[in-house]
Amino acid sequence: MEQQQTIFDKSFDEVHTLRRRQLMQPWLKLYTWITVGFGLLFSFLIFRESITAFKASPQDNAGYIVGFAIVGIIISAIYLAPAVLVWLEVKWAIWFNIVIAALWVVTIALGTIMSGTDSLYVGVTIIYFIPFWAGLFPLRRRWSKEAISGRTLRKLRGQL
Repeated sequence: MEQQQTIFDKSFDEVHTLRRRQLMQPWLKLYTWITVGFGLLFSFLIFRESITAFKASPQDNAGYIVGFAIVGIIISAIYLAPAVLVWLEVKWAIWFNIVIAALWVVTIALGTIMSGTDSLYVGVTIIYFIPFWAGLFPLRRRWSKEAISGRTLRKLRGQL
């Protein structure tokens, strides 16, 4: 006599959830890595410039050097954080990117209004991020509602 199967088979205890990274198109995953690389390169250039400024400044001007380092860290974070948060699958990463995009546009607009088109070169790097943001924007609802991060998934599997 054959035993009847129940609903409690082997797959009952398995966690079947979608990771946030699985929602991303392959080109967007690659673009995320390239964006991280771009952010690291830009950070390197900023800190190289700060070392050059350190050598050129008077030795008793510590405030200038500290200020330059703080600004360098903030600028580096602006370039690195959007991609790193997405790759780490942080729930609010897409909304963070939207806020960064809005702040960037406002900064470019204010800079152009206040000092003309001479400062427009500062905002030209926004062009690089536009495809990244365009790829993330359609995922915003599914990213926060339907999928979880890899870290959360590992915790769930560890509890079973």
